[in-house]
Amino acid sequence: MMENPPVNVPLAGEATQTGKNYKEMLKEPNFWILWAVYAFVATSGMMVIGHAANLASYYSLGTGAIIVMVVGLANTLGRIFWGSVSDKLGRYKTVMMMFVVSGTGPMLLNFTTTLGKFAGILGLIFIALSFGGFLGSFPGITAENWGASKSASNYGWMFTAYGIAAIFGPSLASSIRESTGSYSMALVISAGMAVIGATMILWYMKRLEKNYEYATKG
Repeated sequence: MMENPPVNVPLAGEATQTGKNYKEMLKEPNFWILWAVYAFVATSGMMVIGHAANLASYYSLGTGAIIVMVVGLANTLGRIFWGSVSDKLGRYKTVMMMFVVSGTGPMLLNFTTTLGKFAGILGLIFIALSFGGFLGSFPGITAENWGASKSASNYGWMFTAYGIAAIFGPSLASSIRESTGSYSMALVISAGMAVIGATMILWYMKRLEKNYEYATKG
């Protein structure tokens, strides 16, 4: 049911496929910028998704098992939905949109007692939807910047950001819950990470635009 995409033709502001291996990639500042963005994305998402059942109980959103199922479904659909958006708008603009949605989610969840149960459930869906989209976007971003031929090993290194976040994110949320008796601060930190990540990807987009202008004028 699927067709292979055409050979990528770089658009304005997009990096070319250089076919660099991971040793070359790790020497580039652009890799570490994207790695940091991925780390913020994954940590922010895992802080919430890793505690979905507990958050459902804490905010009285419903049966934990059902909420976890809803989160899992949103996570899966996010890869399809944001992939379609990315095809139309481009990866980096789509990532910016995902940051807006993922930053809104924790705030909706944090104010569930004021806004109501539906807002809390919607917040969890926003977070999971964006989280799935981020995980679906970064393999393509990696291939776009350093070449499709080396993308398997290159993305392995990029994915270490997720590995660290998978350990650090849920642990941080647990520590905050135990020390304060509430998830509120964890949700604020999660939203703050989304803001930081959005700022960094915006900066990265400007770097690409400058590189493209320099290349075309040179």
